[in-house]
Amino acid sequence: MEAEKPRIAGTRRLRIRNKAAESGVKTAFGYPYCNRSFFRLTYAAMEKEALIKKAYEVFSGFARPERCTGRADLEEAEFDDLLRPVSRRALAMEQVGTAAWSPLPVMTAEALTYFMPRLIELAVTNSLNRDGEPFFLQFINSFHEGPQGGRFALFERAQGTIMAEAFEYLCAACADQLKREGWYEEARQGAGNWRDVGKA
Repeated sequence: MEAEKPRIAGTRRLRIRNKAAESGVKTAFGYPYCNRSFFRLTYAAMEKEALIKKAYEVFSGFARPERCTGRADLEEAEFDDLLRPVSRRALAMEQVGTAAWSPLPVMTAEALTYFMPRLIELAVTNSLNRDGEPFFLQFINSFHEGPQGGRFALFERAQGTIMAEAFEYLCAACADQLKREGWYEEARQGAGNWRDVGKA
């Protein structure tokens, strides 16, 4: 029986290097060469996915509410009718609306805790609202003051932490655009305001 041939160290590295050379990709130490921009973008993408996953985990214990607004007037009733049939992950810009017409300011405490992970996801993935504007601007405008009022009564330290992390991510990933739009300072304030939830 023929003895198994010993594996030659570096064979896999050589194969990668040759394949990269054939495709015209620069390499370093036998591996495809990646510049700092590539690593920065890759890390940001990983950080974003981890943030989204954590947001859904932190808010997973909150069930879909029977009412999403107080239905105090016709507009709130309309918002409630839009939101109630929608599951957490199915929430879309059709329901979120625009900066001028949105259920976010009138959502109940139960609705906010149910839909917040999806709102965070829409913000950090740079989704566009119905006006074609980045939703993260609407998100910052709606929540940067922190847990003001009874609408945020169900937010505890874990929920406050993930809100702060969402604001911190936006400050890092969207800094240039936030500064152009004049929302960078509000985003920074949001991170600090939400960090205080559950302390003391």
